Amino acid sequence: NETLYIMRLAKQEARRTGNSVVGSELILLGIIIESNSIAAEVLRDLGIIIKDARAVVEELTGVNEDFRANEITFSRRAKLILEDAWSIAKSQNKTRTSADDILIAICNQPDSLAMKALSILGTDELEIRQGIKNKLAAKRI
Repeated sequence: NETLYIMRLAKQEARRTGNSVVGSELILLGIIIESNSIAAEVLRDLGIIIKDARAVVEELTGVNEDFRANEITFSRRAKLILEDAWSIAKSQNKTRTSADDILIAICNQPDSLAMKALSILGTDELEIRQGIKNKLAAKRI
């Protein structure tokens, strides 16, 4: 499942940066690393690459190279994003969430670190939403 894979990647990013909590910004990195989803394509089309995204996220959150967490948890906001993604998927009669649902849910959290990182990287929620809409429409053709 795409969503589980993205969450696994987000946890790996948490370990890499010495964080015990996965926030919206690490979920964003998970989407970018996953690279095969519509959401990842949209971000790539907007010029967002993992190297730049990691640098921005690390600048926003810092890196704790000495810290090693045994258990990685999800922040309250990350849980809200996943719940919102599920609501988005259900509203479209889907049986599971996809990366594009998660990315839209991130866009629904304008004050999240993920959206701050995306803003620094030169994009906004309108470009992301339109990109997803365009990719989904092209996929249906």
